[in-house]
Amino acid sequence: MLGLPAGMLGRLRGALHPARLSRSARSFGWLLLLGILPALGLLSCDDDSGPDDPGEPEPLVYGSLVTPRSDLDVDPYLVDAYQSLGVDGYQLGHFAVSWSAVERGPASHDWTRFERHVEQARRRSMGLSVVVEFVHGAEGDVPAWRWPEFPGWEDPDLLPALAGFIREMTRRSRGTIRYLWLGEGIDRFAARYPGDEPHIVQFYESLADSARAILPETRIGTMITPATLDATGGEPLVRDLLDRLDLIGLAIPAEPTAGAIPPPDVALGVLRLRIAAWEGSPFAVIDAGYPSGEDFASSPAIQSAFASTLAAWLRTRPATLELFCWSPIHDAGPALADSLAMRRFPLEDEARARMSALLRSSALRRLDGSPKVGRQVWVEERP
Repeated sequence: MLGLPAGMLGRLRGALHPARLSRSARSFGWLLLLGILPALGLLSCDDDSGPDDPGEPEPLVYGSLVTPRSDLDVDPYLVDAYQSLGVDGYQLGHFAVSWSAVERGPASHDWTRFERHVEQARRRSMGLSVVVEFVHGAEGDVPAWRWPEFPGWEDPDLLPALAGFIREMTRRSRGTIRYLWLGEGIDRFAARYPGDEPHIVQFYESLADSARAILPETRIGTMITPATLDATGGEPLVRDLLDRLDLIGLAIPAEPTAGAIPPPDVALGVLRLRIAAWEGSPFAVIDAGYPSGEDFASSPAIQSAFASTLAAWLRTRPATLELFCWSPIHDAGPALADSLAMRRFPLEDEARARMSALLRSSALRRLDGSPKVGRQVWVEERP
């Protein structure tokens, strides 16, 4: 009864037996008993939250896109990038791995770049958030030696080959992968090939099951860009995929209009609008930030104001938001920015140019690694 030990309850009952007490003593005794039992019951409870009380949300995880300031295959500055991640308090480094770039032939696999990320993450006890690029934008990205073009979702060799790639990547990751993203922009791929949706959903369900068996402690999702979702009509497909995955990753870069970036409070309003449709399920914001360059009629001081505004909002964030990446960690050089933007938007010239420009000035550290004024604000004010 209410957590009271049986022996104590028996002694109390015996002491308060009516034969042993006067009427006044009995009255006092029962009042005492009624007061003690609830108090003891409360003391015996480890958790006083009700079954419907969600409690406090889990602490937000922070990450950033790792931009080594050089090109994608030769990363002399990768050490600096991970050092900056550690100094700035990020728990995850986020980057993409191209299936076709690694698996160049039946006996030719180049894991050099991936293993450099793993080495740097392990040195600093960090995790990794990895996008496996087999679909990005409206394009398929499969090893050319296996298939001259994307083979179709029902190809019997596609699933085991990709699962085998993920298995080998997991072995080489040495326990660092915390988030695994199965492609990026599947809605745009489906819009280009109408009628593929049922096969896509079935493929993703099987691939997610395989990935969970390989990476049981890792969160499995896919990435989309909400700003393009309405244009593709892909929201029903993405919601079907969410039923098969652990969470969705949202790429929400700043959205300049006519070459200028909105003021910080307006930009935050846009970000919140893009998030609103997905707050009912676990989600992550993978790509967010605010440029500091004159090309966008901005400055480091305006970027700093956005960092402060964003940090204040994150204190009241949706409970289902579990990962937030300010991207990138360093401003990217022109060649790297163009290459990353090409991967994100291979067939969309305007979006690609905008993305490249943003990567060159949206970080909180400059190309040489030195901090901008917003870096300290972001590190100190975020929850």
